[in-house]
Formats: sequence, C-alpha cells, structure tokens
Amino acid sequence: MNPIRIYIRDILGLGVVGMFILAMLGIIFAAVGVIHYMTGATDLVAKDLHLAMTHIVFFVPALLLSYAINRPKWIVETTQFRLEKAKKESA
Repeated sequence: MNPIRIYIRDILGLGVVGMFILAMLGIIFAAVGVIHYMTGATDLVAKDLHLAMTHIVFFVPALLLSYAINRPKWIVETTQFRLEKAKKESA
C-alpha cells in the first residue's frame, strides 16, 4: 500500500469521526425536541425535529465508510507500511 492510499484512508477515517459527531448532534436535537414538546413549546418542535433528521442521516454514510476503510487486508498493509517507515526512520 502506498503512502497516498494510507493518507486517504486516514482522511476518510477523520470524515467518519465527523459524521458520527454530526449524527450524535442529531440525537441531541431530537432530545431537545422532545423536551420542547413536553414543555409545551410546540412551535420549536418542528424545527428541532427537522434539524435532528438532517443530522441523523449521517449515520448511514459513516457506517458504510467505516466498513470500507476497516477491511482486514487494508489494516495489515497499513500496519506493515507504518512499521517499515518507523524502521527506516530509526536506522
């Protein structure tokens, strides 16, 4: 595996982390929407649920990307590349 593919894999991994953070933000918006509904502020519920649904959608691409970048073959090749790189730097 060449260094460019490893860096692309790392960047995709950061993207997965970002998407999971956005999805968690969607869950927080849903909880806020439930709290607004329970307190009687129904004018805010629609906005909160709209925000929640637009953020919860990020679960799907995050799961697909994490499945794609965590293939056993890629993990072994990445580990070998980083080990060889560390050996070259220490020598």
